[in-house]
Amino acid sequence: MREAAVRLQWSASAVVFAAEDEDLLRRVMGPSAAALAGMRAAVQSRGVVRLLGALLALGNVAQRGSRAVGERGLAVKAFDVTGAAEAAMSCGFDGRTRAVDLLRATSTPAPAAGGAAVPSAPDANQTAAPLMAAGEALALAGVLESGAAADMDSMLTRAAMRVASRGASAAALTPARHMSGATTGLLGGNNAVGDIFTPTEDHKQLREMVRAFTKAEVEPQALEHHRDEKFNLPLFRKLGDLGLLGITADPNHGGSGMDATAAVIAHEELSASDPSFCLSYLAHSMLFVNNLSVNGTEDQKARILPSACAGQTIGGMCMSEPGAGTDVMGMSTRATRDGDDYVINGAKMWITNGAVSDTELGDHFVVYARTGDKGGASDLSLFLVEKGMPGFSLGQRIKDKCGMRASYTAELVFEDVRVPAATHLVGGPDREGKAVLSMMRNLELERLTLAAMSLGIARRSIEAMNAYARDRKAFGSSLNRFGQIQRLIADSYAEYAAGKAYVYATASALGLDSAGNRVDSDGVKLYCAAMAKNVADRAMQTMGGYGYCGEYRVEQLWRDAKLLEIGGGTNEAHQKNMARDLSHVETLP
Repeated sequence: MREAAVRLQWSASAVVFAAEDEDLLRRVMGPSAAALAGMRAAVQSRGVVRLLGALLALGNVAQRGSRAVGERGLAVKAFDVTGAAEAAMSCGFDGRTRAVDLLRATSTPAPAAGGAAVPSAPDANQTAAPLMAAGEALALAGVLESGAAADMDSMLTRAAMRVASRGASAAALTPARHMSGATTGLLGGNNAVGDIFTPTEDHKQLREMVRAFTKAEVEPQALEHHRDEKFNLPLFRKLGDLGLLGITADPNHGGSGMDATAAVIAHEELSASDPSFCLSYLAHSMLFVNNLSVNGTEDQKARILPSACAGQTIGGMCMSEPGAGTDVMGMSTRATRDGDDYVINGAKMWITNGAVSDTELGDHFVVYARTGDKGGASDLSLFLVEKGMPGFSLGQRIKDKCGMRASYTAELVFEDVRVPAATHLVGGPDREGKAVLSMMRNLELERLTLAAMSLGIARRSIEAMNAYARDRKAFGSSLNRFGQIQRLIADSYAEYAAGKAYVYATASALGLDSAGNRVDSDGVKLYCAAMAKNVADRAMQTMGGYGYCGEYRVEQLWRDAKLLEIGGGTNEAHQKNMARDLSHVETLP
């Protein structure tokens, strides 16, 4: 199986050849197009095994044809097609095999059973791109609606990530690519399994996968969508194929079942290329999916989470209001009990993923509303509200923001929205007035992952300023030979390194289903948000006029970073919380 899996990993041309080289196929197959027709039929029927069988036949026909016409290059491609099909079939890939199991089987090539040597893979730089294209071809072919084919697409994509991360160029994959060899340890992108940044092999593979995906898919679209203030919904849905949209959710409900450190890794890597795209990811995966996964009933989770984890539906959380932001206890949205239902009235403001277009709501929301009149914590309850419920509407999509422009922000309006108490009070009918604990618990995770976003912004800014200062000449020397510039770079790196250590230390101590880590969740966001903005500012200063222009991205990072000092709790709120909690502490650890 290992040999077959390795072959499958590096048979990069399989789907690309079948999907894109139709003219070449017809040249060698002549009038006998049965194999091509079989492949088309298999795609249309969304049958993975049939598709693989057609690919196998296609490869055999192409091999015979290549010998007839003497096309050596075609013979190599045909071998790849044949090898892909044979390997997948010998692995028993029939839709039940988990993509991650196949991926792990390919992680360390070893002799196959009986001592036969496993074929060595070709150069990863030549393999990763077409293998990524193979996964994309499956998606474009419409195969993703089939669960079995979705597994195959996910496997191809994950394998491509792994190949790319192992062998692609340092400029593509190493964050400190312009720094000296001394930085390739703790913070240079090669963290050892078992350290605070990479506790397990799963965390290491996750970082490799997300970083490669981000470079291949997120980075190319970031500037365009930022300028157009447009949320990239098709790309967002792909995060579901990678298991990222339910990264902390229970695998029984479609999630990946990972921990807070994994969530931090995903946010750091995505934010390094596109903070606004990452913000939408945070709102969906942390504020909605994780919230419901921890606090919902079994029926609520079984009904909502599988589609949310797969990216088929988009979710968000509704807490802030036009007149109540940091003062969450001052919210006025009310849910009044009426028989077997609650009737919700009010408005929520600054809701990320509140809209997925100028006119269309997101799909599912957890909504905090007041259910009592005491004016305290026992007044707040948490509800599920879904698109299509009468009275639930999009008030406005908020445009022309300073930063995070490719993440949709909206005002949502609730006018006599009737929700059944038995099914839409999160946690069940007995959870009325008990939402404050879930709110505090979710805020801790939100602030931690916002801090992780700060790391991505800072890292990208340092990379940009460091490369520019190395290459730019002034007065006969590189900019990085001048003391003023050296200070900007060195201070930025030191602050980034300190922030990274703080973020991952906090993540290691944070439980997804418990509260009580407010000091550090507030503290890590307070420190890292300011750090990211300051580092981006220094990058702009280092790059001068180029840094001030959108093409070089650091001015966008600077504007994006500002939100992190406001959203999820203002700096002033964090300072107040921390000072109050620390007033009870005599000795620090």
